[in-house]
Amino acid sequence: MKNVKTQRLEALAPTKGSDQKTYWRKVGVAFPLKNRAGYSLKLDFMPPPTDGAFEFILVEPSAPKKAPQA
Repeated sequence: MKNVKTQRLEALAPTKGSDQKTYWRKVGVAFPLKNRAGYSLKLDFMPPPTDGAFEFILVEPSAPKKAPQA
């Protein structure tokens, strides 16, 4: 990650597809705290734990995908 504080991060959790591959699904966002170092995590969805533990990663949002032009 960059040294510049990000405005928000996306929370991703692993899920298994029908092809048994692992995919990362967006489950929430994290915002930097105003008064100290750290982030506030807000989850929209709570996936079932894998191997008895919840697993998440926090990443910078990817660039928005442009819609194909007709």
